[in-house]
Amino acid sequence: MSKRVRTKHVTIKTYPHRHEAELDKAYLISKGIRGILQGDDLSGIAPGRVLGGQGVRLLIAKNQAEQALDLLKKTAKTADKKKSSQSKSSGQKQEDKEDS
Repeated sequence: MSKRVRTKHVTIKTYPHRHEAELDKAYLISKGIRGILQGDDLSGIAPGRVLGGQGVRLLIAKNQAEQALDLLKKTAKTADKKKSSQSKSSGQKQEDKEDS
């Protein structure tokens, strides 16, 4: 019988809501990085109610933590750029309507 190797995991991010943590975990899995969610949030029974104020933690194997953080930072920057360009675009549309 093979022996299981225990991997050391570290918390790379804490979320106020489980669904946010689930999205990042799914993204990391798509990039080949497995993660574990840990938190006393009633596991979806009462969404948004995180007990103890500790949030939901995303744990990643210690040897992949830096890579995971880099990936999450890149996606956050991309999302911020998209939000910014959409805001500018909708602002321009509003100005065009006012000019008409």
